[in-house]
Amino acid sequence: MKTYTDCYNLPFARFIDVIVDRNLQALVISGTATDEQLEPIWEKIYEQYNELTKNSQYSDYNARLKDYGLMKTRLVVLAGAVEVLSIAYRDDVAEALRNVGFRHTLDPMKPDAYLEELTRLSKQCGALSQRVKMAEKELNDIAEQMEKTKVTRQDFTKGIAAVSHFMGFRVDAEQVTVAEFIEYQNQLMAASRRQLNTKGQK
Repeated sequence: MKTYTDCYNLPFARFIDVIVDRNLQALVISGTATDEQLEPIWEKIYEQYNELTKNSQYSDYNARLKDYGLMKTRLVVLAGAVEVLSIAYRDDVAEALRNVGFRHTLDPMKPDAYLEELTRLSKQCGALSQRVKMAEKELNDIAEQMEKTKVTRQDFTKGIAAVSHFMGFRVDAEQVTVAEFIEYQNQLMAASRRQLNTKGQK
């Protein structure tokens, strides 16, 4: 199969088909591909699109998602370790805690201190669980907001019309790439800002 791979070779019309209709097959140039094969290609293209358009909401969501994934992993390791170590000490489990950033002084040769340290780790588990729940809620809130502001085919049509008017020629979404269209948009916005500044100085 041969597919479009990034914003610099993907026609803007194909991009619209994917983002509006979720038609991943629009990424195929020749041959056949399943949606499962196309999904990672689209994720890469969409991430590049948000970088090129400087979409801060998307960047914030991605950063929070990575932090959430790390916290969730640490929580799973910590909860499992506390459960295992409360039954018997194991070097590999104690090391797993250190590997995900939990410092501890667990020493099975000192029972009282061992129990105290295990209790401390257990409390950390509760605190981390609350942080994970809060992060999950924040992610859901951002996702809902992004869904509400999702663009439609009509929005893209208006954008193409505005850019065409500014450039002085009809922008063909079948011919122009995503990156080229973004550059046209940037030129339009820069011109609009200059015009506003000029009016403000009068």
